[in-house]
Amino acid sequence: MSDNDVTIDTNVFEHLFNPQNNEDQHIDKLLQCLFGRRSVLCLDQGGRISGEYDHRLRPLFKRDDQDQKLYLLRYFLLLSEPHKITVNFGDALMVSIRGRIGNAEPSDHIFVYVAIASDSILVSNDAGHITDHRNQLRTCRPRRCKTVDFVSSIVAGPLMGCDN
Repeated sequence: MSDNDVTIDTNVFEHLFNPQNNEDQHIDKLLQCLFGRRSVLCLDQGGRISGEYDHRLRPLFKRDDQDQKLYLLRYFLLLSEPHKITVNFGDALMVSIRGRIGNAEPSDHIFVYVAIASDSILVSNDAGHITDHRNQLRTCRPRRCKTVDFVSSIVAGPLMGCDN
């Protein structure tokens, strides 16, 4: 995959519209930077991530306003062509992920798998299941993976070279 690939947890897109979780509009700035770079969203081939996006984010598209937030959301979820990753639920990578975050929702396992398989950064605001387990999850990755990481939306901007 390319250096422009990124995996984004559903909660980051949800938090885009919540000022309490989007202090100083850091998520707006991150997504704008990723848009400017023409970053590509990584999803699973089976459609589980896009299904979660559809289920949880569809109400946001029904908003009447046409502000920049909706434009960014539309770009990443509707207009850009994602990189699709095949997820093998029985392979060593998935077993390793489940061993490290077994109490997480199955969709969290898929987000982590896709990030590792695409060698991309997973931006997630799920501290309890993902970012608090960053070091453990990083040990799941193959040695060839240089980019993969698991960070919150606040950390992602500076880590990815976006000025927040």
